[in-house]
Amino acid sequence: MRLPYGINNYVNVCNGFANFYSCLGPQNIYNCFSLVGLVGLNKSPQDAYAYQGYLADWRFKCGAGFFAVYESTTFTSCTQSTYVNYNTDMGKILNNYKMNITADPNNACK
Repeated sequence: MRLPYGINNYVNVCNGFANFYSCLGPQNIYNCFSLVGLVGLNKSPQDAYAYQGYLADWRFKCGAGFFAVYESTTFTSCTQSTYVNYNTDMGKILNNYKMNITADPNNACK
């Protein structure tokens, strides 16, 4: 699989993500990266939801999803192929989500 989708890069990203959260601490994470914190820092609700989604995605990838991918060659290969082959489609889905919550913030939880 071509870079940057190798398992070693995945491990490095997850280690960096863990260090990032560890250094900030719970209160700073809430104040800076919660929906309320982001909107309080003058981010639009749409951007706040998008950022929360991005962080939730990586919390899963580096949390519950990590060992399934790391310990199984089949899962690693499947995950790598998904990133490579469906990255454009995932971008379109995220853009549609952003347009829907821009039109009506209540769409964020639907």
